[in-house]
Amino acid sequence: MVDDVEPRAIRLPAHDKRHGELVGCLTGSTPKVLTERLDGLEQRGLVSRELLPSFPRGVLYTLSARGRSLVLVLDRLEMWAKAGVAHDRTGAMG
Repeated sequence: MVDDVEPRAIRLPAHDKRHGELVGCLTGSTPKVLTERLDGLEQRGLVSRELLPSFPRGVLYTLSARGRSLVLVLDRLEMWAKAGVAHDRTGAMG
């Protein structure tokens, strides 16, 4: 099941992010839920995960090419939805 965390995670800036940075960007999501969603996105090939050789242990997440292509789809869907809302507000027939 996709909740609102997954689309928001995919639409983050294209540069690499550490887990803690993602938690800070995605308000309303617990670290545990974010980890579960990122694991699912990784399994579907939308993000890649790299263990950092640091202490404490860090993880770096990056959008894959497939994930970046999905951003384009989500952007178009958002434009479509906003146009629909604007259309509904004006009461235009079409």
